[in-house]
Amino acid sequence: AEKHLIEELQRKFDYESAIQRATTLSQSEDAHLSEYRLWAAEHLSQLNSEYKGHRDQRDHLLTEANNALDSGNYGEVAKLVTQIPEPMQDDEVQRVLSQAELCRNEIKDLLEEIRGRVGAKQLDGLWDVTDRFLELRPDHQQVRDLHEKLLKRKAKREQECNSIFQVAS
Repeated sequence: AEKHLIEELQRKFDYESAIQRATTLSQSEDAHLSEYRLWAAEHLSQLNSEYKGHRDQRDHLLTEANNALDSGNYGEVAKLVTQIPEPMQDDEVQRVLSQAELCRNEIKDLLEEIRGRVGAKQLDGLWDVTDRFLELRPDHQQVRDLHEKLLKRKAKREQECNSIFQVAS
């Protein structure tokens, strides 16, 4: 029964539990388990080798997911993380996935606000919103064009205010 449990844990990518159980079985003093003790001892090297290979793959996918997060490709983050077997998705993997989801939601909310304010012609202060949006999605050309127009408009207003201030002085 223990052998089957170890094999099942291995199939489910729960290598830590499988290695722990195989180690315990390989060190068992029970005479009835001598056949399984030998199997467990031999199987440990395979478990450790597979576990290392999956950890290396997980680390590679996590590095790629972090790169995608840094470049604003939040959909790619989710795609990469789902390739990591669930039992190997530790807190770091969940943090990257959670951060990508937060950014995706913020992008959606910011885009709705931008569209609503442009539609209502409420442009004052909108450049703060477009600035944040472009931090998250620097490749969005329409928002970039709008942002540049808003910055020009802001600079023009500041220049007009300075002119009025100088005249009043």
